Amino acid sequence: MQLLLKVVSCYHENLDIVLHVGDIVESAMVDGKIKDYFKLGTGYLSSIRNSKNESVPWYVTAGDHDVNPPVYQPGSMNYSKEILYRTLLQTKYDNIYKGDAPKLGNTLYYSFDFKDYHFISLFSEEVQHVDPFKDERSQNKFWIQRLMQTKDASLSTSTGMNFFKEESVL
Repeated sequence: MQLLLKVVSCYHENLDIVLHVGDIVESAMVDGKIKDYFKLGTGYLSSIRNSKNESVPWYVTAGDHDVNPPVYQPGSMNYSKEILYRTLLQTKYDNIYKGDAPKLGNTLYYSFDFKDYHFISLFSEEVQHVDPFKDERSQNKFWIQRLMQTKDASLSTSTGMNFFKEESVL
């Protein structure tokens, strides 16, 4: 995170938004440590300021280290770390963005509008370690289709942010 702050400081004059692509915590840790590291990581993100010393909005896409169960097994049904992370993230968003907070519900994929852009944050670990667009258990594809059918056409650009394994092929 300190590297992130150093990089951001180079661009702070034109900084409008920060998109973090995941791995704020290490989910193999005990829950108390995860909470501590989440607080530390999101504290760094919340401390980012632009050249006018204004707080810069930030959003996170969950990475595998944020949500995987302590003992990795492909297709695991252990979602305890994902639930913990989702709860921490939703609480943080609610505290920062109040009524404009993205709503995570039972998933870690969400979307939000920022200026003239619509951002989509996908969650490739929904069904652990499978391609979210090719595995029939994943709801990402259906969620995006519904979102795009209902999204206001006045938003000119959609931008996606995601965490994909190297072996994923879209």
